[in-house]
Amino acid sequence: MKKVILCDLGGVLINLHWTQHAGTLLGKELTKPQLRQIWFDLYSARHYEQGLTDFNTFYKEFCEETKSNFSFEYFSQEFDGIIGTLKDNCLELLKEIKKYGTLALLSNSNDRHIAEITKTGLFQDFDYLFFSHKMHMTKPDPVIFEETRKQIGCEASDIYFFDDSQCNVDEAIKVGYHAYLVESPKEILDIVKKL
Repeated sequence: MKKVILCDLGGVLINLHWTQHAGTLLGKELTKPQLRQIWFDLYSARHYEQGLTDFNTFYKEFCEETKSNFSFEYFSQEFDGIIGTLKDNCLELLKEIKKYGTLALLSNSNDRHIAEITKTGLFQDFDYLFFSHKMHMTKPDPVIFEETRKQIGCEASDIYFFDDSQCNVDEAIKVGYHAYLVESPKEILDIVKKL
């Protein structure tokens, strides 16, 4: 089988506004990695990204868990604001990347953000799309990497995984993927050209 180029979404193909919007919701002046770790450790956020709750329930559980009293409208606005624009030349670069293998995506995601990102046309060149809220599991849990491999129908060693989170990269390597820490489609292209 030809190489599988498996990309993360947020922070790799699209810009994320963690410090501005997630920071506002968490009420913390922390670095982007610190904010992301706190976010991923939240029961409410993890369950929403696993597709186990709807947005209204996520809002209620988030406010309870973080002892916040945001209005639903304010929370929605800040949550939506986490998602930014596509990375520079993203669509063109994905077309180039696809020349080097089967193009797949694996993202910790949610229905609300994916609905907005779909409007950009970002997903049109992918052969496989794996979203945590559809799979009911999230990175960096090893089961999501194994399930992704199974659904593609390849060996772990056929997969070249690109993510902006070190813990996701580390877990992918443990299950047998080739994995790289990147923050743009340009970095992915530079790497796959050398494989």
